[in-house]
Amino acid sequence: MNNRAKMRRSNQKAIEFLLQNGFDAVYLIPHTRYDSFTYLKNTKIRSKDILGIADGIAIRNGIVYLIQVKSNSFDGFNKFLSRIRGFNLYGLFLNVKDGNMIRVREVNPIKVFEWKDIDVVK
Repeated sequence: MNNRAKMRRSNQKAIEFLLQNGFDAVYLIPHTRYDSFTYLKNTKIRSKDILGIADGIAIRNGIVYLIQVKSNSFDGFNKFLSRIRGFNLYGLFLNVKDGNMIRVREVNPIKVFEWKDIDVVK
């Protein structure tokens, strides 16, 4: 399976998981060959992600979360965490494993919650 197909499959599993676990809406930004600009105080960056941080957003109980979906473990979690904390935002880092398993780390401005392995409905 090529990387793009793997990303689509992981994203679909993540969306299903979020909607089945209390999230009201999920939006994933399409990864295309074109970058968008994020304007910061002192610079601008080109990225394919929202604010150069996340793959999309999800909303639960009126709270907006930035979400990052991975399929290769929690690589990049510390970078995600530092950027989320820098903006004082809520975040979800989802690691979609082969088969029917998702691991989730939820970040709020105060602390990090790590959810255990969760079976995902096929």
